Amino acid sequence: MCCVVRRVRERAYGLPRALTWQPDPLMDDQELDSRQSTGAVYWEGTARVSRDGAELGRAYLELTGYAGALRMGGP
Repeated sequence: MCCVVRRVRERAYGLPRALTWQPDPLMDDQELDSRQSTGAVYWEGTARVSRDGAELGRAYLELTGYAGALRMGGP
């Protein structure tokens, strides 16, 4: 799974700073392909979150949009 990048402002100086986390799924096959019903492909499940090889904690993630734009009906 790819990394998650979040831009934040450094409190002391107001400078932008990028934070990067690496989520690693705790179980395989957590991707759901529901294109035939809702039109979405999404991944959801539990993950271990780390940065620079050190585990930071656990998370429940729901990811959408990575398999293409969501179909919103119509032709």
